[in-house]
Amino acid sequence: MTAALLILAMAQSATGAPIAAAVSPEVLAAYRPAQLTIAGGGFVADCRVLIGTPGKLVPVRSRVISDSEIVVELTAGYGPNPARRQVVVACGAGGRSDPLWLTVEAEGGPPATDPTGDLVADGSPDSSSDDSPAEQPRVLSLDPGTLGVAPGVQRRDLGGRVLIEAMETD
Repeated sequence: MTAALLILAMAQSATGAPIAAAVSPEVLAAYRPAQLTIAGGGFVADCRVLIGTPGKLVPVRSRVISDSEIVVELTAGYGPNPARRQVVVACGAGGRSDPLWLTVEAEGGPPATDPTGDLVADGSPDSSSDDSPAEQPRVLSLDPGTLGVAPGVQRRDLGGRVLIEAMETD
């Protein structure tokens, strides 16, 4: 059995492509920071991890621990749509692993699904319903005192309220 592992390691380095065998955890809570561990082989110092939907993979902060382990820090977490994302290890001159799958659970429940019960995994928000306020951008606070005013815009203080209006020009 040791000889078979040695042959496998030689084949990995000969092709230059990393092998991602598992990601842990496989399921994440929506909008929560997480640490992922990717187990596999053929990882080198210039490897990086890409996460996203097919064709829309983006690099994430990762650290190669050894030739068989990479740790990923997701500081902001992901929203529940799409429910499934690919995880790919890319190294050197174009060598990429086959994708692993990561599932993001909707807040307080199982992975997000469309009305038919299928996982939403197409990379776009489910536009059939507007009952997902967590997906919509929100202004948490706004300090009008820090707003700049562009040319052609007038700012007036109305006793605790600020009015900003555009000036018409000819």
